[in-house]
Amino acid sequence: VPMSEAPPAASEEAARELQAEVREAVRGDLELHQAGQKAFVSLVRAYREHHCNYIFQLEKLSLGGVAFAMGLLRLPKMPELSGFKVTHFSADSSVDISALKFKDRAREKARRVREEKQAAAAEDTREERGE
Repeated sequence: VPMSEAPPAASEEAARELQAEVREAVRGDLELHQAGQKAFVSLVRAYREHHCNYIFQLEKLSLGGVAFAMGLLRLPKMPELSGFKVTHFSADSSVDISALKFKDRAREKARRVREEKQAAAAEDTREERGE
């Protein structure tokens, strides 16, 4: 059977447009940001801890490409990434991660209440210390 190279299913431009749409969706919903971060961490840890390390070689995986494909705005801080040079990824410095909000109003309200309680507890601790 003769074989020939198949053309890509989508153009590079279509892929860039899709990636821009994914990142825009992530910029608009903290839940998507958190899910992407969690998925990336899970994938890296699965590669690192898998018993078939001759198949799942973290060193040969394009971590930047994976992070970019997952729509990450920034790479998570994790010990498994220390010593790795991550290429093909650029953090989105135009986004303040702490300013992201949940699209779901109930989750956003619960997050704000939790942050207010944490801020009040931190203030109480400072007052107890005499600061």
